[in-house]
Amino acid sequence: MGLRDLFRRPSAPAGVTPSVPTHVAAEPGGPRSEAGPPPARLRSFPLKLAVMQRLMYDEGAVLPAFTMPASLHPGAPVEDWFRGYQLPAALVAEVAMLRFSRTNEVLRQLDPRWGADDARFDIEELTDRDLDQLPALAEVSDPEAMLSAAARDALAKRGIRIV
Repeated sequence: MGLRDLFRRPSAPAGVTPSVPTHVAAEPGGPRSEAGPPPARLRSFPLKLAVMQRLMYDEGAVLPAFTMPASLHPGAPVEDWFRGYQLPAALVAEVAMLRFSRTNEVLRQLDPRWGADDARFDIEELTDRDLDQLPALAEVSDPEAMLSAAARDALAKRGIRIV
């Protein structure tokens, strides 16, 4: 049984928390339902993960939060699921604060073996296209220096405070 199969079932197996709201497609890149809101189109995967952290784990605006089943191993299927997850653009537009931290729950769920010295989810650049989808963003927390100088400059140009 693959990751997608877990989220297609009306009731997930014991110990598995399905993470796909009814208005979001379960398949990566899959079509959204007719009644669903339009999805955000964040190109930066690390930025998308930070937004997912805020909406799914910190605020509970997108529920239920993804929980890695013990029967699954981290890897491409899990990363594909996170990449394909469609965050509602309206919720993304309301995000006022992001935290880039190697201790974010979303990163532990994506890969429980991920370590604090692993830089694969650091933010090398932030494009105008991505930042335009976050008009309410006013503050970014970066305690472990996951943001590159270029990313910090992009935020500063928009008046976004970095703490």
